[in-house]
Amino acid sequence: MTRLPVRSARVLFATGDEQSHPTVQCPRRGRATPFERCCGCPHMKKIDVAEDGAHGSVDCDVEAATAALPRGRVDVAEAAVRVRLGDILGTDTTCVTPDVALREARRRLTNGRQRALPVVDDSRRLVGMLSKTDLLRTTDQRRHRTKVVADAMTPLVHGLPEDAPVAYAISLMAFEGLHEVPVVDASGKVLGLVTSTDALRWVAGALGYVVPTNPAP
Repeated sequence: MTRLPVRSARVLFATGDEQSHPTVQCPRRGRATPFERCCGCPHMKKIDVAEDGAHGSVDCDVEAATAALPRGRVDVAEAAVRVRLGDILGTDTTCVTPDVALREARRRLTNGRQRALPVVDDSRRLVGMLSKTDLLRTTDQRRHRTKVVADAMTPLVHGLPEDAPVAYAISLMAFEGLHEVPVVDASGKVLGLVTSTDALRWVAGALGYVVPTNPAP
């Protein structure tokens, strides 16, 4: 029996409306699957979901092909090539559209746990990233008036596919000096973020250290 977390990519629009897109990393398909499909799947044995319908877990009788946090000490290099990004993805990611007010995006980054916000179009496809560094840069450039996310974001960001190995994200963050990498599905829609903390927690688990599966905020 495999317990699968329900992950949610939440999109904030300029109107203030939010849409949640809950998914589950399906062990049978090997990719992210809309949560509602689990409800009619014969392999689903139990669903425990919060009132918002975007958080919880699914008990599935299909064993996962890989473990996000290997048990006991393993060869980290070998495991980093074998384990996919979809297996270690965080459970809650906030995205924004380019026309969201910059002050609202700043509030989300200041009050939330994310250090960066994926910027997506109306179809949830990745078009850029807005980081705390971007906000600091716009603060320094006071002669330029920035009003919306599009004025401050880093455009043309490429996300990694969900089936890419963890090693890709680790090497990319190390080479580029990044703290987070967006993860997308086959159609380019954002599924979530893999952060440097996620990567370090995974490495610690692979080395045999006890790592909480649900870290405190």
